Amino acid sequence: MKAGIIGHIRKTLALDYTFFMNYWSAPQALQGEWASNKMPTVFIITLPQEAERQAKIAARLEKFGITYEFFPAAHKDMMSAADRVFYNSRRRRLAMGKDLYNGEIACMLSHKRLMEKIVRENIACAIVLEDDCVMCDEFPAIIKALLAKADLWHLVRFFGNEKHERRPHRKLARLVDKFSLVRIATSPGESHCYLIDQFGAQNMARALSHTSTPIDILLGQPWKTHLGVLTVYPKVAWQDKNFESSLGDERFSGKLHVAGLEKFAFQILHPLYVIRNTIFKKIWYFATVIQDWRIEQR
Repeated sequence: MKAGIIGHIRKTLALDYTFFMNYWSAPQALQGEWASNKMPTVFIITLPQEAERQAKIAARLEKFGITYEFFPAAHKDMMSAADRVFYNSRRRRLAMGKDLYNGEIACMLSHKRLMEKIVRENIACAIVLEDDCVMCDEFPAIIKALLAKADLWHLVRFFGNEKHERRPHRKLARLVDKFSLVRIATSPGESHCYLIDQFGAQNMARALSHTSTPIDILLGQPWKTHLGVLTVYPKVAWQDKNFESSLGDERFSGKLHVAGLEKFAFQILHPLYVIRNTIFKKIWYFATVIQDWRIEQR
């Protein structure tokens, strides 16, 4: 028990030094059909019974003339022990004082399975949507502009909260109209819409193979994914507030799930974990200053 906790403490605070090695893995321009006006494969993560959500997002995409594929989400009440083996519950408790709830784990599992599909089928580029996503009218043009600049990214996330635009960021390239590709210094917790290439999917599949971090947070942790934290401003996609979150609100509870030795370790580790994440965000953001300056000068 004690040895196990010590091992988890080491892993909770450890820096994955391989991210420095992978940092210089520059994206490559998409070849062939992806260099044309063809849209990437679009996957909508959804539960089979969510007919209303499916109808709404399908109508939005069809209005844009975009074809799509529904991808079955994991149900929070129908996961087996084998389904949950990728989730490191002890590391989560040591870092945050409580486990993830079933809805959060199911969401992680859904994205994990989709990343594995993209890798397995060697899909060059994909758009991943959750079924409550709403996109702005410029969405197709923005995607096509990003495909034309595919040498700048492996992963681009789309956020809906305008407060992110007031936080530190650097503009990398103008896309269409008022929209620009930017690098952000923070890691907002949203996973409802992102564009990802094959390299990005491989890295996300690896990061999700054994993790304690929710998918919306993991997408913004480059020291784990080896992927830049890029987005497009102004906002491009947001969640439809007419639908209740399928994750449930219990995740916002401050109730701790630790006791005894785990609680003692948590009280020491949690502030160190927060400090570590803050430092790593800054390291990644400022380590790309010269690279981003060169991109802006093109």
